[in-house]
Amino acid sequence: MEIRRLDSTRDDFDTQLNELLAWDISADSEIEQVVRGVIADIQQRGDVALLEYTAQFDGHRAAGYRL
Repeated sequence: MEIRRLDSTRDDFDTQLNELLAWDISADSEIEQVVRGVIADIQQRGDVALLEYTAQFDGHRAAGYRL
């Protein structure tokens, strides 16, 4: 992920900031559905699922655990 820098002295700063902060509300339900699925999977499969999601979303594999 690239960090986007804004320069508050530029004439288009407000426009750039508003674009950066814009949020598509329709994405909320999609995100909620994914999160509910992840939580349900972890409740059902426990640590194995948790470690899989950690590797998938965080790119980190916990030392000492094999999946």
